[in-house]
Amino acid sequence: MAFKLPFAKSSTALAKYKDTSQKASSFIRIPWFSNQSFDRQLRILGFLLMVFLVIAAVSTYQDTRTSGETSRFVAQASKLQLLALQLAKHAEVASISGENDAFDALLNTRAEFTATLNSLDQGSEDLPATTGLARGSLDILLQKWQRQELLLNQVEEGRPLLVTLERGASLQRDMLHRAEVIALRAPPVYSPKAFRLQLLLEQIVGAVQTVQTSSSIDILATLPNKMQAARALFNELPQTDSDVLELAEEFDGYQNVVGFIISNQSILLSSRQAAQQLLGEDERMQALMQNLLKDYEQSGANRITTFLVAISGGMLLLLLMLLSKIYLDESQRREQDSARINRQNQQAILRLMNELSDLADGDLTAKATVSEDITGAIADSINYTTDELRKLVARVITASEQVNKATTDAGTVTKGLLSAASKQADEIRDAGSAVELMTRSIQEVDSSAAQASQVAARTLQVTEQGAKAVQTSVEGMDGIREQIQETSKRIKRLGESSQEIGEIVDLISDITEQTNVLALNAAIQAASAGEAGRGFAVVAEEVQRLAERSGEATKQIGLLVKTIQGDTQDAVTAMEKSTQGVVEGAQLADDAGHSLQEIEQATRELTDLVNSISVSTQVQTDMAQEVAAVMADILSISEQTSKGTQLTSASVNQLEGLAKELSGSVSGFKL
Repeated sequence: MAFKLPFAKSSTALAKYKDTSQKASSFIRIPWFSNQSFDRQLRILGFLLMVFLVIAAVSTYQDTRTSGETSRFVAQASKLQLLALQLAKHAEVASISGENDAFDALLNTRAEFTATLNSLDQGSEDLPATTGLARGSLDILLQKWQRQELLLNQVEEGRPLLVTLERGASLQRDMLHRAEVIALRAPPVYSPKAFRLQLLLEQIVGAVQTVQTSSSIDILATLPNKMQAARALFNELPQTDSDVLELAEEFDGYQNVVGFIISNQSILLSSRQAAQQLLGEDERMQALMQNLLKDYEQSGANRITTFLVAISGGMLLLLLMLLSKIYLDESQRREQDSARINRQNQQAILRLMNELSDLADGDLTAKATVSEDITGAIADSINYTTDELRKLVARVITASEQVNKATTDAGTVTKGLLSAASKQADEIRDAGSAVELMTRSIQEVDSSAAQASQVAARTLQVTEQGAKAVQTSVEGMDGIREQIQETSKRIKRLGESSQEIGEIVDLISDITEQTNVLALNAAIQAASAGEAGRGFAVVAEEVQRLAERSGEATKQIGLLVKTIQGDTQDAVTAMEKSTQGVVEGAQLADDAGHSLQEIEQATRELTDLVNSISVSTQVQTDMAQEVAAVMADILSISEQTSKGTQLTSASVNQLEGLAKELSGSVSGFKL
């Protein structure tokens, strides 16, 4: 049957696809650069952006670094100002008070000032050496500091004198207090001298205090005479007074202090004058350091890196604006190209839709125009599809004819299959009945085999019990044989012992005969002796009678021994015969045991065979049951096959109708 494709035939369809975008407004063109391609413009701008970005980064880094260095230079210069003030203050305090702490603070401040000044001059780990505008001010400050260091050296040279003066102050208080005590409690005769000594000591102490608190040392010239006068007054006071002795000892120490000061008064004077000069030149030092601070601040304010950062930042902004303009221009150009391409595509689509109108009417010989437009590939694909569709329709027509013929043949075959399936079902039912009869027969054989197996098992059990009894009899006969052999051995030993007894009896018989002969000889000798041998004759007669009795007893023992030997020999012979009989009985029992073992083996084999037969019959029974089940399944399948054949016949009839319908459907195509 024919089919239609959607398309627009009228020219009014073109209005739906007209470009609604307007042409981009003209823009300012940059000579040479605007004539370059978009990619080349991007590469040029990208390169310039990278260059100025690197310049900005380097300038920013250098500016930040220079700014940090300037801040550290300014901080160090400010620190120098503070340290210079502390130097003048510590020098003044040390030159007046003579305290060790003041001199230590002066040394520490001087060392810190020197280290800070050297870091500005020569540089340090986090600070480079001073250069540029501030270098001149720093050189002037270094020259001034060299003169300041000479003054500080003079102040430090007076440290021993000033410390000694400070130590003498503690002696002064104790000495004046003790002099006052002595003057108050001195006897009238010594009282004027004690008061003069107190007054003289106060004058000496006052002079030393004047030297300690002022820069004038002229008063030291009067101290030697006063010290000698005080020493003379000490000699006029009682030397037994403990207070006088202690005061004299304190005065000796104080005199040493004063003598040390007088001998080094020039050093003391130069030290104090140096401290005054330091204090007076502090304003000049502050002015020099203020100039240095201004130079550092000015050098930080006139950094070229700051200018480079601003220039590179402006260039980066300008390049970004230019890049945005290029992207905007490219976007407008692409929009125009897109509008033009859309118009061309719309025209090509309308042309293709008009060409496909014949194809929609079922004309498979129609061809679409293949061009360079967007529809070119579509037209080529449609032409290829049309060719394939034409081939497909031709094959469908041929196939429908073949299907029509095949369905006719299939109907005939299906009817034959239906008849054969019915006949096969009847035969399968008969085979199933035969299998059921065979199954019942095998089950009866299996039952008989099971009973035979039970009888064989009982026979095997009885045979095993008989074999065990025979084995027990054999073991008992072996024990009897061993006992008879042991008894025979003992009887033989008894015969040997009786033979030894016979030999001993023969020896005793010989001794008895010899004793009888000796007794006879003794009787003869006693008779020859007459009356003197009568007592000996009685003894000889008694010995002869004992010998005769011993001989008779020996003969009886010999007879008994011979009788025992005879009986022993007979017993040995009987035991040997019994042993032989036991051996023969054991052999017979052993043979019976072997026979029972063979019977047991045969019974076992019989039992195994019966069990095997039972298993085989059981397997056959199971197989027969399975065959019966299979036959039932085959019967069911045969019945289903028969039904399926009937359905197939109906389906073949339907397929024949569909084939005719398909032939009618494709008949409308033009090939």
